[in-house]
Amino acid sequence: MSNVTVESKTSPMSPKTIEMPDVTSCVAIPVKSAQTIEITNIRLATCDKGESPKSVDTSRETCVGMLRNEFRLQNFGISPPTPRLLVSDQWGCPTMYLGWRVGMALYHLAWCLYDWIHDALTTERPGTWLVYLTNWSFLLLTAHTLLAAFVVLKTFPDKGLDGGRILWCIKISWVLYEVATVASIMVTLLFFTFIFNGKSSKTASLIITIISNSIVIIIIIIIIIIIIIIIIIIIIIIIIIIIGGNGLVDKTPASQAQSQGTLSAESQEKHIWNSVYIIVEFCITATPIRLLHAIYPMAYALIYITFTLIYWAAGGVNSEGKTYIYSTLNWDNVKSTLPLVVGVVFFAVPLLQAIIWSGFLLRITIRRHCVRRQHAETSGGGV
Repeated sequence: MSNVTVESKTSPMSPKTIEMPDVTSCVAIPVKSAQTIEITNIRLATCDKGESPKSVDTSRETCVGMLRNEFRLQNFGISPPTPRLLVSDQWGCPTMYLGWRVGMALYHLAWCLYDWIHDALTTERPGTWLVYLTNWSFLLLTAHTLLAAFVVLKTFPDKGLDGGRILWCIKISWVLYEVATVASIMVTLLFFTFIFNGKSSKTASLIITIISNSIVIIIIIIIIIIIIIIIIIIIIIIIIIIIGGNGLVDKTPASQAQSQGTLSAESQEKHIWNSVYIIVEFCITATPIRLLHAIYPMAYALIYITFTLIYWAAGGVNSEGKTYIYSTLNWDNVKSTLPLVVGVVFFAVPLLQAIIWSGFLLRITIRRHCVRRQHAETSGGGV
């Protein structure tokens, strides 16, 4: 709950203070008291900045104002103005949120350990598990869920967040959350675009041609691909739910199964359910998204690409003994690999971050509406 200062025209001597639920941004709400006092100004304390009540800045309520605010240099940083947002849910159910965090942390840890052990026991080159972007991103997602559960446990129900190690844990958790969100969805998109059912060569050739012709066209195509792949993912999820995954799960080796259009349970977990979890978490958590934080998933992508280049130069091989990790990321063929790398890192990742940020704005807008409606009902007067 937060204190809201209310100025009354009928009683200029002193303002009154009432209790209202916290939201994630400033919003002006006209209300009427039970004594029919006309209220001229209400300002919710800014959760995103921790400010005291002031006059309403209407420019922040516009898309242009919010966009301008996003591009301030301080938004590159990882010091949250209100750390409490990073350990809270958006909808005011702290106990359920704690259970969700702990449950998902244990779930992902169990899957990660199982997948690692299963790979070590069933493949000829178990050490190659660590060279794949899919497994990097699943490890990152697991680390995020574990750290997020830790900080929520340490701050539950309303413990202080002032300084110390816990504040640093919260900052790291924020970075992991944003990187894991982009990485998980990107892994799903790249997998179903380039790898699943032997799509690699055709899709790569198309993208290389487009890049050579026009940067504007590549942006449009990426948007179209994202929309198509999201639709494909939704269809696959519906099929899994309806038939229990029996038509997709296969016991053949992962690479062979993928080329035949089937998925193992492990592959489903790392290429489908990872994104499902991220989307559900995104809808639940109050953690803010920053446009300029796109630099963190971009840095993650560059680190992985640098690793693949060093691994290739050192003579490393994939699980099948081939000199590349992914056929579309083959440094023996730089002319086809480099345009793809540039397109993913400098176009697809920032674009995905922008889409996620737009979803964040939608989430807090829905939250604002719920707060307004709830206050109108409790005050008995309507908005």
